[in-house]
Amino acid sequence: RLGASLAAQRESEARFRSVAETASCGIFIYSDRIEYMNEAGSRVTGHPLGEIVGLPFLKLVHPLDQELVSARARARLRGDSVPLRYEFRIQTKQGETRWIDFAAGTVTLGERVYGLGTAFDVTERVKANDARLKVERKLLEAQRLESLGLLAGGVAHDFNNLLTVIQGNAGMAREAVNEPELARTCLRNIEETCR
Repeated sequence: RLGASLAAQRESEARFRSVAETASCGIFIYSDRIEYMNEAGSRVTGHPLGEIVGLPFLKLVHPLDQELVSARARARLRGDSVPLRYEFRIQTKQGETRWIDFAAGTVTLGERVYGLGTAFDVTERVKANDARLKVERKLLEAQRLESLGLLAGGVAHDFNNLLTVIQGNAGMAREAVNEPELARTCLRNIEETCR
């Protein structure tokens, strides 16, 4: 009976390894330290498999995202309800910042509960999204400047019309030296236009 149980456990481990090693996403089993990582995880992080086991999990996480990842991992291991999937930055062994889409859960091995995570590298999507947002911001700024230009052009046109009335009436008033009533009318027109 014990032999059958050990054989079933070995078979289960072999199935897990077969699935994990052929997966296209990084698979991590961790507590404070990394207990297991598959080959796809090695490609994402830049850490060779031989160096990664025993490394603190947070050493992979970008310093600006460590508090978020740490708080969620602690809460998850306590059994609290936290989002199962989120994105954060990691720092590869070579120092490059990469974005990953991380799905986290837990797994019980023996008597202990570990974190179980899968990671997809989404750096190119994040970069493309950032580039799209920059283009959208530039387009909105250009549209705002165009609207401002149209408004300024309209104001200048209206102001020019007023100045034309003032200038015309001032010229007529100057010529109407011998016609006081016409001069007064021109001056009234100037005052009204100024108002």
